[in-house]
Amino acid sequence: MFIASVNPRKVGEEFTIAFRLPGVQGLEVRCRCRVVWQREFDPRFKEEPGMGIEFIDLDPAVEKRIDDWVRSR
Repeated sequence: MFIASVNPRKVGEEFTIAFRLPGVQGLEVRCRCRVVWQREFDPRFKEEPGMGIEFIDLDPAVEKRIDDWVRSR
């Protein structure tokens, strides 16, 4: 997952995240994640600053719902 942020966390840092998928009722995702890459702000480029994260302890049933949601987009 990409998280846009002007102050991205450092690669390797772990934290808890909670979010809801747009249009999916009754699903609040809460799990640990790890920063796997980051992009600092650079005025020469149009890409947003932020970080890419991986989910660490995501429940397999929730993982499937997220995958299904992404595929439907």
